[in-house]
Amino acid sequence: MDADALASFLGVQRYGARARRLHEAIAPALSGAVDWLSGLAEHCSARWARGEAPFGLSPDDPEAARETFQLLAALAQGGAGRDRRRLSVEATGRTKALEERRRHVVALLRRAFSIDDGVGADDVLRSFGVSAFLPPVLLRASFALPGVPEIAGAPYVGLPEELISTMRPTRRAPYLLLIENLASFNRHVREQRDEGFVLYTGGFPSAAVLRAAAVLASHVDGVWHWGDIDPGGVRIFALLEEALPGLKPHLMDPELAMTRGREADGEPALAVLGASSSAIAPVAQFLTADRTWTLEQESLDPQRPA
Repeated sequence: MDADALASFLGVQRYGARARRLHEAIAPALSGAVDWLSGLAEHCSARWARGEAPFGLSPDDPEAARETFQLLAALAQGGAGRDRRRLSVEATGRTKALEERRRHVVALLRRAFSIDDGVGADDVLRSFGVSAFLPPVLLRASFALPGVPEIAGAPYVGLPEELISTMRPTRRAPYLLLIENLASFNRHVREQRDEGFVLYTGGFPSAAVLRAAAVLASHVDGVWHWGDIDPGGVRIFALLEEALPGLKPHLMDPELAMTRGREADGEPALAVLGASSSAIAPVAQFLTADRTWTLEQESLDPQRPA
């Protein structure tokens, strides 16, 4: 018996056919996709082929799958730092796409970056620089703005994104340190009272944070990033490294994770990054082991980069 012919005669689609249709719907969003997005697509395709609805994405709704992966692709390609409606329009052409697909997007981000269920949906999106209104960029630096000759910026100041392009450093600094988490940023700017520039990335950096980093990096002797030693942390580093060649990890090494962190399941999807020439490759490779260790940066005391 020809199963495909029978399904056609009965007016139904087999699971495999539906899975292929869904994969075709999301394929344009996967062009040049980063490892975590490709991994999510493979996971969803396999479950669609079994007739399942991964992360609430029904095998009968290719439009939901298409828009969800368009939104994820926009985040992967630097879509952070946009308000929700602007991200929706730029990714899908519709202002309410993220509002309607939020539960799918958040569920997929939780899987990709091992985000605990206790973290609220809005906080998940905020960690990728997406919110109803964009927060100010927090930094410690000495700089000038139009009409303002110099701002000392200690312990730190917050600038709206509109002012970032007008900011001009007024001196050279020994380092620029990018910090992933707010608690560690607050501790560093208060406990390390030196001449270094410090910038809070807020998880995945927004476009405004990346612009601020580029401006400040031109006036320092070296640039470092301090983040969590976990899959999300190394992916944040890799994204920053694309914008800031020569970026170095700070307090991010396997030995620290083994001595101060906790055991965790490995993340095989990091193998590509682990085999690359990235400065974070040794940490990514370490995190691919079946049993590995992760470390939240808040458990460490701030130190000056060296």
